[in-house]
Parts: sequence; C-alpha cells; structure tokens
Amino acid sequence: MIEASNRSLMKNVTAPGVEDEAVNIRVESHRIGDGWHPVVLHWHNYCEFEFVLSGEGTHTLNNVPLTIHRGSAYLCMMEDFHKIKNAPDSILKILNVKFQESSIQRPLLEQLYRLDHHRYCSIESDEEITQMATMLDILQKAIADKQSDPLIRKILMECTLNQILSLFVLHCVSDDSDPISKEKRRIQLAISYIHKNFTRDISQEEVAKNVGLSANYFSALFKAQMGCSYSAYVLNLRLKYARSLIESEHITKVSNIASMVGLSSISYFIKAFKSKYEKTPKEMIEEVKKK
Repeated sequence: MIEASNRSLMKNVTAPGVEDEAVNIRVESHRIGDGWHPVVLHWHNYCEFEFVLSGEGTHTLNNVPLTIHRGSAYLCMMEDFHKIKNAPDSILKILNVKFQESSIQRPLLEQLYRLDHHRYCSIESDEEITQMATMLDILQKAIADKQSDPLIRKILMECTLNQILSLFVLHCVSDDSDPISKEKRRIQLAISYIHKNFTRDISQEEVAKNVGLSANYFSALFKAQMGCSYSAYVLNLRLKYARSLIESEHITKVSNIASMVGLSSISYFIKAFKSKYEKTPKEMIEEVKKK
C-alpha cells in the first residue's frame, strides 16, 4: 500500500457511472502504443480487471513489474496503484472492467483478497482465451442493453462479472506460466516452515515434501535462491538462536542449549558454534556472566 503522502502526488482516476450503484460496472477497450500513450502511475476508488487481447508490455502493480501478453489477466483492488507500458514496436489491446466491490459475492471477494499481490495469471490455451473474451463480450452487451428490465440487467451483469472473476481466481491458483515466481513462492513457504520447526530434527526431505517438491529438486532450488545449502541455512539459524539463548535468555548449560536449538550432538554443536563466533558456547556464557 502506498503512503498517503505519495498517493496524493498520483493521478486519482474516477470513472463516471462506476460510483453509481444503479450501474456499478463498466467495460472499455484500451489501446497502448502506436501513438496511444502508456498508462501513467495512478490509483482509483474502484476495482479494475484487465484482460490482454494482443500485444506485449509491462504492468506494474504496487511497484511489482509483470510481463503481460495475449492471455494475461490482472486485477487491481481499491487503492492499488499501477501503470501499463507497451513493449517497443508492440500495440497492447486490453479489455478493461471497472466495478465496485459491492458487485462481487462475498466468498469470491474474500478469495480475491487472499491472492494478495499475486492477482495475475497468464491464460495460454486459445480455447480458454476465447472463453474469457466471450464472457467479457457478454458482460459488455449486458451493460449496453438499456431496453431490458433494470433489475434483470443488473443481475445478468453481476452474475457474468462473478463468473469472469471466478475463472480468474482458478487460473491464479493453478497458474504454471511463471515458474520462476512459483518456485520463489515455494522457497518462501519452505523458509516459513523451517523457521517454525528448526528447533526439532527436521530433514530436507520433510521440508521438500511440505512444499510439494522432490528432495533433490528442492535442494538445488534452495541453494540457487538462498545462496547456501539447506543444511547450512538451518545450522546458521540454530546457531543464531543459541547465541540469543545465551545473551538474552541467560541459559548457562551447554547441553540444554544444544537440545533447545535442535542439535543432538553436543560436540558438533560446540565445534559449529566456535567456527561461527570464534568462541565456544561456554566461553560466551562466561562473558555474559561478567557483564
């Protein structure tokens, strides 16, 4: 979330009709490139779903840049900030849906917020791209149909919008189009799991299984992203915790400290501790006692 002071410097975009509960939803076609200017950094007090029909470019949502192309879809919730730029020699054609949160069913709205900053997906198959474009066309026609009963029209619009966003959520959850981002999220989950469980004997195989990866692949992926092996990371975490037990908790028995940080071998613990801090646990304990 951008700070209020910075947000005030940005363009606040409003859409006539979107604030009107009687209308509540709008669909527009946008072009970026070939004389059509990029979309500058802005925010708005409504939600915005966009689907790329053709072209390539970059969509930056809350300071996170994402490559977009045909089949890309992304969602900006209220007060997100974003900008869009086409790639050189490319024209982006985008379908844009503006709506208020009141148009979304509560369980679906909760799912959308759970996506947090991962509100992006890339639809690859022509069949699914056509499906999304067709649903957006149905929504656009329902909005343009001024002759129908207002209540029926509103129900059709909201039902179609909820279908579109439900399909979007499914693709976000199962999206494999950005394997690097997906791998980073798995390592983040692994780190979280390690930090919750490092004080007991947790194996690399256990952590890998917890995040849905084979042990060998997890090992290579972890080292590539963290710059050290799994065992080195866990050992470093345990040693830092051991030091905090001595300096902050004033634990004085070396065997107790080793056990509390998840190491069963006292001799190994002492050797590793001295290698990292250039003194044994006992020597550090004595220093703390003198303070």
